[in-house]
Amino acid sequence: MKKILSLITALFCFGAMVSTAQTAYVTSETANTITVINVATGTVIDTIFVGTSHPYGVSVSPDGTRVYVTTQVNNSVTVINTATNKVIDTIPAGTFPGGVVVSLDGTRVYVASQTDNKIYVINTATSKVISNVKVSAFPLGLAVTPDGSMVYVACAHANKVSVINTATNTVIDSIVVGSFPFGVSINPAGSTAYVTNSADSTVSVINTATNLVTGKIYVGHHPRGISISPDGTKAFVTNLFDGTVSVINTGTNTVTATVTVGNNPNGISVSPDGTVVYVANDASNTVSIISVASNTVTGTVNVSKQPEAIGNFISTYPTITTGTPSLSVEPNISVYPNPSNGIFTIEVKSEKLTVKNFEVYNVLGENVYNQLLGKTQDESIIDISRQPNGIYLYRVVDGTGKLIKTGKLVKE
Repeated sequence: MKKILSLITALFCFGAMVSTAQTAYVTSETANTITVINVATGTVIDTIFVGTSHPYGVSVSPDGTRVYVTTQVNNSVTVINTATNKVIDTIPAGTFPGGVVVSLDGTRVYVASQTDNKIYVINTATSKVISNVKVSAFPLGLAVTPDGSMVYVACAHANKVSVINTATNTVIDSIVVGSFPFGVSINPAGSTAYVTNSADSTVSVINTATNLVTGKIYVGHHPRGISISPDGTKAFVTNLFDGTVSVINTGTNTVTATVTVGNNPNGISVSPDGTVVYVANDASNTVSIISVASNTVTGTVNVSKQPEAIGNFISTYPTITTGTPSLSVEPNISVYPNPSNGIFTIEVKSEKLTVKNFEVYNVLGENVYNQLLGKTQDESIIDISRQPNGIYLYRVVDGTGKLIKTGKLVKE
């Protein structure tokens, strides 16, 4: 099975076309496993065992190379290498950790410790906790704004959302929402946070500029997970006791459809291309696949017992940075400053290459920039300033299209 995954994710090694195939990582609490699913085909390609740890929350890193899973019995975060589907680290993170989220730049992981009433901040470069932030009672779901400046935390026993400033790791606001807030999701523009309130069957709408509640949407019975489409036009909410998913039009803040799925739907994630929604059904031991176009279930995947998958469990970026460079000795290539405002300098020093092409792809795998670098020692300006802020992936190929180097650009 791991060989199949490697074939799927080893892109661009020989000039292949970009692929946006994604992978889902579904945590099953009582089975102590993570089921790995190819989102394009809806098939299970691997199962990862994590001991008697009760895996619960899950978040995939922006570059798709790591999966962070809260393990409630172990009071820690388990780190998985997606290239091998092996556990590579275990990081202590308070007691009974639940929700987890990785920042968009991939440098920080935020973990909700439910009984500590704290958010633990992990540096991904060192896999060490660098701070812990006291929030309101029983934090569960959490989300980071796209610019990485704020974390919104649903605190169930306080009926509040705590807002954390990530620069200072301090709580700067506390927002009263509905009863027993559980899940949080922020739209791609970063302007609105949506919070599911399990005990009163509503979703609170928060303006992130003012941190004021601007709306309340009635959904199904006991809403839990929530995920927003990549274009920001729809929000999908799991209703635990109804066995349904509510589809919300974010322009009007109204429910436009209700989709019947499995029993006790919990975690939910929209695919990066916005075409399908994956739903973890806790009591059915299945994952339902919903077509966004038709609002119907088009497939069901059997997984391990009691799937929870609270958080972003689908890899959100094309895995174009994987694969092995074609040259036995990688040329000296540097890109700076990074992050930048969209103007980057690439410096290439190599006696091996006479023709090189620098390619940039957005998060959907679309080629947004190309530049030919024709010298053996070359310094060139790369200009993606007209592209939206965010993370981009680049690759350098030789004249035959063979991969030489890959990396990440951050425009801010």
